[in-house]
Amino acid sequence: MNGLEASISKKSFQEVTVKEIVEELDIARGSFYQYFEDLEDAYFTVLDSEVTDIHMLFMYILHKKKGNFEATLLEYGEQLSKILYLT
Repeated sequence: MNGLEASISKKSFQEVTVKEIVEELDIARGSFYQYFEDLEDAYFTVLDSEVTDIHMLFMYILHKKKGNFEATLLEYGEQLSKILYLT
């Protein structure tokens, strides 16, 4: 998934093509279509994975902070800013 995510994140959705993705990942075009119906399906698969990861991060921090919601939100905000701004 990381290779697909990297390929999709380099350009806007309108600019990305299946041809570019399969060339960058060095896979056959048919392999792409074994897993995805089309480019939109691949895009939403990556998006769903990212949303799941962010949700799991929140749940991990909530557990680590023993249910302290305020402390969880503070750390979650810090972690998200690191993820979003790559710091």
